[in-house]
Amino acid sequence: MLTILAKIFALIDRRDRLHFLLLLVPMALAAVMEMASIALVFPIINGMLDGPGHSPGLLGRLDLLVPEGLRASTLGMTVFFVAVFAIKNLLFLGATYLSNRVTAAKQGKFMTRLYRHYLCRGYSRHLTVNSGQLLFTLGQAAPAAFESIVVCLAIVLDVLMGLAAFAMMVVAAPAFTLTACAVLVVAGGLFHLVVGPFFLRWGAAAYASEMGAVGVAKESFGVFKDIQLFRCQPHFIAAYGRHVLRLAFYKSLAATNLHTSRLFMELLMVIGAFTAVGALLESTGSVAETASVVAMFGLAALRLMPSANRILSALAELKRRSTMIGALHADLVEAEGDAGRTAAPSPPPRPSLAEAIRVDGVSFRYPGAETDALHAVTLTIRKGESVGLVGPSGSGKSTLVDVLLGLLPPHTGRILADDWETGANLAEWQRRIGYVPQQINLLDDTVRRNVAFGLLDEDIDDARVWQALRLAHVEAVIRALPAGLDTTLGENGIRLSGGQRQRIGIARALYRDPEVLVLDEATSALDSETEREITRVIEELAGNRTLVLVAHRLSTLTHCDRLVFVRGGAIADVGSFAELESRVADFRKMVQLADLTGAQEGR
Repeated sequence: MLTILAKIFALIDRRDRLHFLLLLVPMALAAVMEMASIALVFPIINGMLDGPGHSPGLLGRLDLLVPEGLRASTLGMTVFFVAVFAIKNLLFLGATYLSNRVTAAKQGKFMTRLYRHYLCRGYSRHLTVNSGQLLFTLGQAAPAAFESIVVCLAIVLDVLMGLAAFAMMVVAAPAFTLTACAVLVVAGGLFHLVVGPFFLRWGAAAYASEMGAVGVAKESFGVFKDIQLFRCQPHFIAAYGRHVLRLAFYKSLAATNLHTSRLFMELLMVIGAFTAVGALLESTGSVAETASVVAMFGLAALRLMPSANRILSALAELKRRSTMIGALHADLVEAEGDAGRTAAPSPPPRPSLAEAIRVDGVSFRYPGAETDALHAVTLTIRKGESVGLVGPSGSGKSTLVDVLLGLLPPHTGRILADDWETGANLAEWQRRIGYVPQQINLLDDTVRRNVAFGLLDEDIDDARVWQALRLAHVEAVIRALPAGLDTTLGENGIRLSGGQRQRIGIARALYRDPEVLVLDEATSALDSETEREITRVIEELAGNRTLVLVAHRLSTLTHCDRLVFVRGGAIADVGSFAELESRVADFRKMVQLADLTGAQEGR
């Protein structure tokens, strides 16, 4: 349990912990008022039965809690008691609100911090994580962990309230109270030891089931068209149903067991109440004093029983959430590790690319892989040159592009822009690059925000947006839309054709006027006619910028100044289209296959 608590409070920084500690002040005040409200029961009941001011022994000192002017009147003492009780409830309500309010604010702060970590961590690390897990962590695990902080604060408040009630019970009947307390502590501890392991197992199983359900839902929405086409809805429905039914089963077990603690404590309280009455009558012989003590014990029990029940239930709930909290804590440790690796100060801005980009002996291996994806790759790309990367699937073309983009840091070797190493000032290097992937992911937002990607509205230059759309040959399409740049494109640009989405992607890459434009399979998902349109756009950009193209369709690469043939993560040959066709047998086969495919499409 201490490990779980340590992980929970590791989620908040030192300043936030101080804020949570300050919450103990209103909680302590509420506990003091709780003690006073319980203590006032004795003089009131005793005054009703024996008359005001006749409380015997040590208990008589409780009369001092009532202002002197009200002690002679049972009605006055009663009004004073009601006032104290109301103030106590207001303090309790205020402490509860403050704990919920502070926790909600800290939760928002932490979730933003965690989201920043997910967006800023290395691309190679991102490739190893299921995006459904990230969504689940942000949407479910983080809120659940901070709800656990509220649970812990509630435990503290209940403990303080319980101690206040306990103190008054010790004053009234010390021997019996201490004995009953020992019995309750031992019984509660045994209960927790028995049910705790079950909650741990059920929590882990529920976490796995919830993760599975989120994963199935996310994947099914991503391949919705395929599901419709192949009529395989039953498969995904069954998979989702298995996870949610399993989740429901474990949640029902956990929810049922939460009542076990309440019923268990009620039984002990009932046994203790009857035992207390008999013992007090036997020891005092006074019905009035016994009634007063029993009334005070009854009010204390009304506080202690729910508190004890909530404490046991809260401890069980923390056990259930331990797997979720552990996963969140692991992400936090990773985030702190990333933050601890402070980079060296960035050098001053460099002038525009003057000569060439040089790939100098670059090797790279993906995490968990047994072999390198790139082997000592050396390549020079001159300024203004258009270079095509070609080769069989899995040869390392896209990996080489990701290394050029600075998304994957090379394990050995370096990337040079003229005479400076791009890895030493990655942010500046990436500002010089425009990138067009095979699959353009458009926001469910306006054309303006899709082209000027990631900028605030006040920072967007509409003239540059139109210029980028013009260069991408999609300006006429956008001007024909009713709202122009303010047209919302729908989820992933559903209102546009494939070719139009691709051109919006090119416009996005051109908006920042990059020196280097990288197109990774940018036409492979398009039909032949649309491919020719996009290829014409690319040809017009050649010469004005340095172009790096990856393509399976060789027709896209015919205008390139040079082609680089990649095989097995290494460069096999470099030359013009004709030179590679004459020297590289694999490339010649690709050309023949492309010619055959082109002839078939022309029929």
